[in-house]
Amino acid sequence: MKKQFYLLIFFFVMTLCSQAQIKKGDILLGGTLSFNTQKTTPDNNYPNPAYKQTYFNIIPSIGKAIKDNLLAGFDLTFTGSNNTQGSGTGSYTNKIHNYGAGVFLRQYKPLGSGFAIFMQTRFGGSYNTQKNQMDGATYPYNNIKGYSFDLSFYPGIAYAITKRVQLETGFANLVDVNYAHSKNTVTTGVNNDVLSTAKSNSFGISTSLSSNFGFAVGIKVLLGS
Repeated sequence: MKKQFYLLIFFFVMTLCSQAQIKKGDILLGGTLSFNTQKTTPDNNYPNPAYKQTYFNIIPSIGKAIKDNLLAGFDLTFTGSNNTQGSGTGSYTNKIHNYGAGVFLRQYKPLGSGFAIFMQTRFGGSYNTQKNQMDGATYPYNNIKGYSFDLSFYPGIAYAITKRVQLETGFANLVDVNYAHSKNTVTTGVNNDVLSTAKSNSFGISTSLSSNFGFAVGIKVLLGS
């Protein structure tokens, strides 16, 4: 029902008919910044061990109109998470970091009352690391490193709140085609001796319509040329 409601809004807005132009030479600034931390401290009546989770995500982007209503740009991505379960010797830690960059083209179609629909095509790549370790113990741990490439399509609606500020929404990564490679090195927890290695390659096609988190909302700032 939720998906049908969003699609109904999308096609309703498409019926509007006034103009909101992005001129050649204009610069569009945007980005995503998120941070979350969670900590659980057990007491005598709580059987589970202590748990702490930290997550952050930074994605700045910039685009320039190479012609009216057509922008070309690039973005950077830095994502990290740190999860710790337990405390002191024997606590388990999982650390993940992702560094990426991408280029995109975004075509706008002006509609009514400051509205416009857009389609964005993006190609990007990323490098990621993941380390699972039992702190202070001799158990083996995983050290995973890899890279990936993806081609994605993002349709949406933009509304000009002011002359320079846009509110946008749509289906982020409506279609995403991706390739990923990773190498997992299992080592000892004391001398870092390599016990085994494994490589994997994957190719996939996904859609945000199958995810509860595919619908995105954001704000972008338009600068004059």
